[in-house]
Amino acid sequence: MNWRTYCSLTNQPTTRTLRRLLLGTSKSAFPAPRTSTSQLWSCGGGRLPHIRVIGSIADSSGGGGSSCVASLQHCTTRTTRTAGMNEENVVEADLEDDAGSIDEFDVAQDYVDQYYATVTVEHMGSSWFDTRLQTLHESVQLAAQHRYRSIPRSYDPSPQTVPAHHPIRAVAKAFHDAPKNSTIRVHAYMLTDPYAIDLLIHHGADKQIFLILDENEKNTKAQRDFFTKYGTIARDAFARRVQLQVARHDSTPFFSRYTQMYQKTIITEAFTFFGSYNLSCPARCASWESMVCVESTESDVDDFDRLWRLLADAKRKREEKKKRTAPDTVAMGSNARLKNE
Repeated sequence: MNWRTYCSLTNQPTTRTLRRLLLGTSKSAFPAPRTSTSQLWSCGGGRLPHIRVIGSIADSSGGGGSSCVASLQHCTTRTTRTAGMNEENVVEADLEDDAGSIDEFDVAQDYVDQYYATVTVEHMGSSWFDTRLQTLHESVQLAAQHRYRSIPRSYDPSPQTVPAHHPIRAVAKAFHDAPKNSTIRVHAYMLTDPYAIDLLIHHGADKQIFLILDENEKNTKAQRDFFTKYGTIARDAFARRVQLQVARHDSTPFFSRYTQMYQKTIITEAFTFFGSYNLSCPARCASWESMVCVESTESDVDDFDRLWRLLADAKRKREEKKKRTAPDTVAMGSNARLKNE
């Protein structure tokens, strides 16, 4: 970015204005400075445009021109580098040098961009976005035929305030106890709780996570908010570590406007959890909810896998139909038009 562009973007005086301030040219409303410009104030390596002008500029009738001067902060004086040059030529020489220089911040930004391009999900390892969640599985024991409950209360200021034997703690414990490289299957009508999203991403580093999620705008917004907060690495980690099928209502030929994927189950090799509890903040804090733990069976796994295949097949058919019905276009200059026009 050159100096003139910088001035226009930041509402700073241009070099022409600065030169008039220092030299008192005929078009300037200011008198020439009382001190000789054979000694220039130097900021940031002797570049005159790094002077920051503070205050308003007085007009010719204001009589206050001498009090409106360039405010030089953290600056030192230097003697002109070339003897015999007049004052205006010295200023112009400095401006020309600056115009041809490279902004170090632009160079640094190129480096930063290249660095970010090299950062992958693998570099994240098995860390948490919120490290306070690493103890969420504590204070709860898993046992078949046990029920975990939540009741209305104030929203948790931190994971540490979640009550013992709460459903989300049972979920965290189930994920924590699942063996490495094992498969966890999740039906989620809602997935809006950032605790749950973080749990899925974290354990997806060393386990296979299969998630069937209802088609719901609240789910989409919650994921968008999470990725906005934690950045593109969170989005990439979710996409890489969580295998996702969205249960659209038209995935079955018997759909209606009331069709939803309303199941809420979590299936590990050891236990299956089901009940009213869904992975949302209102379920965690604002509602009466429960979740029951039972030993996993082959039937639990088969039911999940059957729905997964149904949704995958419906998705494939939608994509094929979209390709068949997409209008063909031919290029015409910088525009395009339909072939059948």
